Amino acid sequence: MSGQEMDALKEYGRKLRSYSTAELEDIYYQIDIVKFPTQYKLVRMEMEQRRVSPRVSPIAVSPPDMAAWMEERPFLRNRPRLCGVAVAAAMAAFSGAVTLGIILPIWLCAVPLGFLGIESAVVYLFWLPVGPIMGVAVAARTGRRGAYVLASLAGAGAAVWLFNQTGVIDLIIRTALRQGGGAGGGISFGF
Repeated sequence: MSGQEMDALKEYGRKLRSYSTAELEDIYYQIDIVKFPTQYKLVRMEMEQRRVSPRVSPIAVSPPDMAAWMEERPFLRNRPRLCGVAVAAAMAAFSGAVTLGIILPIWLCAVPLGFLGIESAVVYLFWLPVGPIMGVAVAARTGRRGAYVLASLAGAGAAVWLFNQTGVIDLIIRTALRQGGGAGGGISFGF
């Protein structure tokens, strides 16, 4: 490094000391680290001397927009009706997948693991509506609202229907009624 470059860096350091903290932070965010690594290091050193850490700006996270993504596809760009049908089908499939993913543990606990009884039945039956509610809510956040929510409801309803076809709900209710003694028999605690 030549003497002129050293003098220029010393002058840059003096300038940095004269700046306010807000101006120093602005320089910190605007400086090109690749082109000016030494100046960046000087800015960091000045900030450390002042015991100033750079403010981290909050990152705005927005949910993915399935409909906007589909509208950008070249095939669907000029076909709005087909795009609407594709968005509705995708929302129905997504809602159904989320619903099944949430209510599948009921089947797992009841059938292979054999957790059956009145207490388990209460938990299962209270958990069952969570799946469709979350399925529709998640699909609505990633897609469109309005009439498209009907597609989400259809997807969640189809998932619950498929779940019911496994026979697990019938098994849970039959086991709970048998253990509880049926109508008016009270709750059996296994004593």
